[in-house]
Amino acid sequence: MNLMVKNNYEKKIGEKKGITLIALVVTIVIILILVGISVLTLIGNNGLIDRTTESKKETEEAQERDGVSLAIMSSQMENTESIEVTQNSLEKALKSQFGNQAKFTVTDNGDGSFTVRFNEVNRSYYVKNTGELIENDKILEISSEADLKQFRDNVNKGNTYKGIYVYLTNNIHLNIDEEWETIGMYLASNTSITDKTNKSFCGTFDGKGYIIDGLKITSSNKGKGLFGLVTNGKIKNLGIGENCNINGVGHCSGGICGYAYDGTVIENCYNNASINGNGQQIGGIAGQNCLNSKIINCYNSGNVYASDGIAGGIAGNNPGSINNSCNFGNIKTEGNSAGGISGLMSGVINDCYNIGKVEAVGNYGGGIAGLLYENDTAKICNSYNIGEVISSIGGGIAGGLSQGSIENSFYLEKNVNGENGLLFNGTYVKNSNELKNCSNLLGTSFRNDPNNMNNGYPVLNWQIK
Repeated sequence: MNLMVKNNYEKKIGEKKGITLIALVVTIVIILILVGISVLTLIGNNGLIDRTTESKKETEEAQERDGVSLAIMSSQMENTESIEVTQNSLEKALKSQFGNQAKFTVTDNGDGSFTVRFNEVNRSYYVKNTGELIENDKILEISSEADLKQFRDNVNKGNTYKGIYVYLTNNIHLNIDEEWETIGMYLASNTSITDKTNKSFCGTFDGKGYIIDGLKITSSNKGKGLFGLVTNGKIKNLGIGENCNINGVGHCSGGICGYAYDGTVIENCYNNASINGNGQQIGGIAGQNCLNSKIINCYNSGNVYASDGIAGGIAGNNPGSINNSCNFGNIKTEGNSAGGISGLMSGVINDCYNIGKVEAVGNYGGGIAGLLYENDTAKICNSYNIGEVISSIGGGIAGGLSQGSIENSFYLEKNVNGENGLLFNGTYVKNSNELKNCSNLLGTSFRNDPNNMNNGYPVLNWQIK
């Protein structure tokens, strides 16, 4: 049989099979009608055919989900020393499960987690660095201002999004002429952050490296920022643009979040917007970083100003921890307690640096923290400051230390009111050349500045990856 004849033969056989299948379906439908089953029951909304189709879809999704789970376990087995998944091992395991022809993409989220997307069926899965899987129905994609507002409104109506992974697909430019209502709210009428009428975001929000710009926040109510209140949630890979109007905000306000509470993590985020506040605890990233919350690998380049309160480049107040972060903006308070990283500090600051000018018109201006207080475990460690400090009571690292300690931290000579200022135990004064060559003293989080991106002063590892 020649090739043309063979193709025509196979085509006719296929057509015959298709006709036979159609005839079989029609016959079954006729039989069902004859035994008393109505047409509406068969083909209407939620009819037998609809339910059969839905059941088939659910089966396919379950098989897909199980395949991804098996691929994750297979990926983990490749690394005998850790349960963490790698992109290469996950892609290899997925191909083994679904075949080389399967159309999927694996995106590295930059923090050890991955997004797996099956393009033809438009379904996604979020894989945590521990291997935990978040399924398609627990993932929310935000691609527009309208999507972001709808998500915000849902949070503020009481949907915490706990266990849900929310992510951006592009930059979002808000209408700067329209006041922004925060995502999550610490209501003005409440005196306690644990009041059940407050509205918290408790899920994971992944900016995917995109920027949200055009924020207008001029309300003097407490808890202002893109997010107002985040409880045991996570915000990561997100930037706040410089074209914002954040002015006159009240207590506990920041570019990313007003209140980071109860184990919340803010990671790989930055703020470029200037923030002017009338209340206490104003920060570039978060106003209040408290109750075991963590800020990791973040930076601020916006100026932070408090007319009569506490101001910090990363956090206004830090009872939690701030790690591997830096500030480039100018920080000023007309009152007491301003710091390049945190204005007030009863938690921990590790592996941070500041190059912005810090000014406390009152007392307690510090290159890293304005005042360490309240807790013997409060600590600044492996950090440095080259920013100018102006304050009636000021120090190159801390402006005041009522409780807590400082370890292995360095600052530039004569940068505190033109002198060396307060020199607490664990702080060391260096000249410019010495400070530029102290990355080995600061520890493994720092390295020398090979591309002169920081005028030769040490940079954090994540800055030059």
